Amino acid sequence: MAVDPKELLKHRYLELAEKAVGEGYLTFTPFLSLEEQGYLQELAYEKKCDLASHHIGGASYLLFGGYPEAERSVLFFYPDYFKEQEMLSSILEGHEISLLHIEGKKAEFALALTHRDYLGALMALGYKREMIGDIVVQGKEAYAYTFASIASEIQKNLLSVGAMRVKVSVLAPKDYALTPSFTEQLINVASLRLDAVIGEVYHLDRDSSKNAVLHQEVMVNGVVASQASALLKGNERITFKGHGKFQFLGEVGTSRKGRTLAKVKIYR
Repeated sequence: MAVDPKELLKHRYLELAEKAVGEGYLTFTPFLSLEEQGYLQELAYEKKCDLASHHIGGASYLLFGGYPEAERSVLFFYPDYFKEQEMLSSILEGHEISLLHIEGKKAEFALALTHRDYLGALMALGYKREMIGDIVVQGKEAYAYTFASIASEIQKNLLSVGAMRVKVSVLAPKDYALTPSFTEQLINVASLRLDAVIGEVYHLDRDSSKNAVLHQEVMVNGVVASQASALLKGNERITFKGHGKFQFLGEVGTSRKGRTLAKVKIYR
């Protein structure tokens, strides 16, 4: 019988936590998708993880991808005698995660390339997706998070992206304050149903937004949404195929007509 990959990964989380406590040193996962990060919630339901205190099996944990807005993150496990702030400082200083700055070798020949171009070039070097964190494209250059253990190797071997010859600089995450471009917006909805919020953000009627969910075009925290009527609670990250992504920040009040006011952060 085939083993469920999700259950394997959940078991791996528990193994790494046990190792961190038993052997007294830092352990960590590859870069995880939002869906994989969501397995922590399942472990909490199974009473194997405390989300409030950030503990799994006696180990403390930190979920971080190099900057606060990271979508892909690493799950770090460490003994209790480490402090979370010390762990975070270590990561920001580049001991575990590095930030790659990828730009045209000659500015005059630089090209405006896509996320897919940069990811494809990195994976063509033989790296699995799990070794690469977020890639943020800014005009004719990009910033990509990866593990410090392979950053120098990538710097040496990544010579081109698409038709553009490139040069790569290795930075510590703290060396560049990466902030994705977004706009914060107040929306007015009849309810906090997923389809209602999507419809308001992307100016669609209820039937169109409902059908988008039914056709599996919407993901919430990395998981394909199955119910258009699901109620949003706050801090969900929502991706809508062909439209973009946004973060639902939460309800902030009620309008004079009794409708719900909420804030969203829409990524450009």
